[in-house]
Amino acid sequence: KQTGSVVVFDMVGNKTKDGKTVSDPLSFLTNVWMKGQKLSGAEKVTVNGFPAATAAFSGTVNKRPVTIRLVNIAWKGRFVRFQIAIPKGAPATLVEDLKRTSYSFRNMTNSEKTKFKPYRVKLVTAKAGDTIATLAARQPIAEHKQDMFMLLNALKPNQALKAGQRYKIISN
Repeated sequence: KQTGSVVVFDMVGNKTKDGKTVSDPLSFLTNVWMKGQKLSGAEKVTVNGFPAATAAFSGTVNKRPVTIRLVNIAWKGRFVRFQIAIPKGAPATLVEDLKRTSYSFRNMTNSEKTKFKPYRVKLVTAKAGDTIATLAARQPIAEHKQDMFMLLNALKPNQALKAGQRYKIISN
């Protein structure tokens, strides 16, 4: 079910453009990330033991009014950032679910870390007869293999591959 909400997650370093280190999440949020922007409710918080900060501002997503909630978490010399677009008038249950998304950030346990292996991007050379489907099938991902292959290689659906040309695939 579509709710009109959007969650954006990223990580950035803790340095300003002029090379100064900022370690306080609230200072980084208000003076670096959102410098010069009008924010409401800017405050320090803690997320699973990590120093953090939050603030909000009004905006639009797909021409619909939203409140954009920012959460900035200090983690290992960088900042973990969540931008959450919450539709105006959203039910309380949706708002709580979105809050839990950002406030669930934590370190992985050693057991969890052993379960995950990073994927790599590998270059392969197309042979005569190769298609998006045949090269995409070589990827170890479970879903959307062809979509991922097309995205990695800036291809359109049903676009012919060129024998001898190198293409990116996901590999173990």
